[in-house]
Amino acid sequence: MGLVFFLCAPALEAEEGPQATHKLAAESGFGMALAVGEPSALSAKLWISEASAINASFGWSFYRRTPEGMRKRGAPHAYIDYLYHFFDRVKARTGKFVYFMGVGVEGAYMDYNDRFHEKIFMGMRFPFGLSYMFPNAPVDVFLELGPSIVVMRGMSFDMSACLGIRYWLF
Repeated sequence: MGLVFFLCAPALEAEEGPQATHKLAAESGFGMALAVGEPSALSAKLWISEASAINASFGWSFYRRTPEGMRKRGAPHAYIDYLYHFFDRVKARTGKFVYFMGVGVEGAYMDYNDRFHEKIFMGMRFPFGLSYMFPNAPVDVFLELGPSIVVMRGMSFDMSACLGIRYWLF
């Protein structure tokens, strides 16, 4: 909980949007990423304003919660998030560090029994993280945590975490 406060508290004081006189490649357009973690996935991000973006991901979750507890049997996993970015919270000599947080939905298909209604996992995500945008390359790296509340198959808590690299196509 302290990490969430650490990431959110600076946003209460500062102005929104990029403050630099020029934009980095990672501050606009469309990019594709490879994220490693839980789940590991391919991700697409599209900026929709100076501080907002839509991020969608499809990948493989290696550990899934079942009614019997955690299992190592994996499952396809997808999510889509609305992300808001807070620029210039952490100063860097070159490039930019950017905090982000958002809200989204996630789903997974788990084939661990014959009852279809128990194979679908759906939840609300509340992702947050930190991204570093390189100054002279259309690339950024990011660390993201995604706590979620499972709303289909009963109420429970879930967590995702990944480290990724994104290439900005345009």
